[in-house]
Amino acid sequence: MKILIIGNGFDLAHSLPTKYTDFLDCVIFLDKENDKYGLRDAAENLQLWDEFSKIISDNTWLKYFIQRYKNKQFKGEKWIDFEEEMSEIIEDFESWYYTDDDKKITIHRDAHNEDTLLFDIIFRDFIMCYPDCYDELEKGHWGAKLHPPYSSYLVDFLGHELKIFTRAFEIYCVCLINDANINNRTRRIMKQQDYDCVLSFNYTNTYAALYGNEKTKYCYIHGSSQSIPGKTNMVLGVDDKLKYKEADNNFAFVNFKKYWQRININSASEYYEWIKTIGSVRVDIEISIVGHSLGLTDHEALRKFFELASRQEVVIKVYYRNKKAEEVLKQKTIGIVGKNIFIERFNNNAIRFIDQYSKDDGIFEAPTEEKR
Repeated sequence: MKILIIGNGFDLAHSLPTKYTDFLDCVIFLDKENDKYGLRDAAENLQLWDEFSKIISDNTWLKYFIQRYKNKQFKGEKWIDFEEEMSEIIEDFESWYYTDDDKKITIHRDAHNEDTLLFDIIFRDFIMCYPDCYDELEKGHWGAKLHPPYSSYLVDFLGHELKIFTRAFEIYCVCLINDANINNRTRRIMKQQDYDCVLSFNYTNTYAALYGNEKTKYCYIHGSSQSIPGKTNMVLGVDDKLKYKEADNNFAFVNFKKYWQRININSASEYYEWIKTIGSVRVDIEISIVGHSLGLTDHEALRKFFELASRQEVVIKVYYRNKKAEEVLKQKTIGIVGKNIFIERFNNNAIRFIDQYSKDDGIFEAPTEEKR
């Protein structure tokens, strides 16, 4: 049995514009009436332009991320970097919310810190809706203290804006990374294509469009982009950082958590069935992970597959793009399974790390040097 697990690096290897910075660039160029990607024509053809233009004109999360991007404040351009940016904000709000019995969230604006966008964009957008919701902090401090019940209103406001932001990116995917564009923009570079199951952390159907057949089973764990107006079928959120009983009893921020979003769109049931099937049979199982950063926000799902490597007949192959990525992926794998288990399974060759462009063992045909 062969299972393929793919992340955004799979789409990038196929020259598709799926970095979150591609999306932000697209919106910025649209603002300047310079449609670099041809999104407007595609959206108008699908009758999605009015919806998309309304979202990008006044979405709090989009304004925040675009400004951080313009200020060159992002840590990187991978989706894991984007999710960590969002996670830091949600963690801050969650911490404020649960550490004050009166739910009086205090939002500070540090005059000596250039990164004041949390206050200047996100909070100011909120108080436009509820101008009487807060008190200014004492003299000498910049910020605000919310009155109850406005702390809960702020959580709802951020959740609503995130859902709309997700819909904007969904329209981007539908318009620019559909079957026709995938086939026109890229070539088939995979050496091995006979997978029984494909677990995709992407919103696109790149593998199915280029290599799929009717026998392959698919699970789009983060959902897949669709064109129905006003609805989103995608997961875009953060890992649940609350521990044990806290996570089981505190749900104010649950709409930001990936596990809850997956439950709501029922996007993980297929791979749970695969895990059960693997547990009930004794056959050789090869799990290939391609283009995934093994980031913290996806550990919950990935851990279930790494746990299978304790069985003699299971081999996990993690493909890397370059030597630097190999080192990072090994460290991330230790974060998933723990140091001692990693050492044992790595030395037993149950977990292997392979250059994705290797002539002998790689999964992709080698690109030209400038593209690599």
